[in-house]
Amino acid sequence: MTVALTTVDNPFDPIDDFNNWLREDKLRGTSCCEYIARLANYSNDMSDEEREIETERVIDLIVLSDPMGRYKKVTKGD
Repeated sequence: MTVALTTVDNPFDPIDDFNNWLREDKLRGTSCCEYIARLANYSNDMSDEEREIETERVIDLIVLSDPMGRYKKVTKGD
């Protein structure tokens, strides 16, 4: 399964239309990718699966701790 973080006001899908989504994310000053990177505990010896698990953990944390309801999690696949 692929997961991504976006904002409720970004009309583009971060999984299916990443380039347009990223442009809109930057224009709005949201910087979702950078937000995830700041909070994630990545290391060079992590497998791809471990990185995906950590990314999803951080996305869940952001969404759950967002009092304004600005962020949402998007999922695709199994």
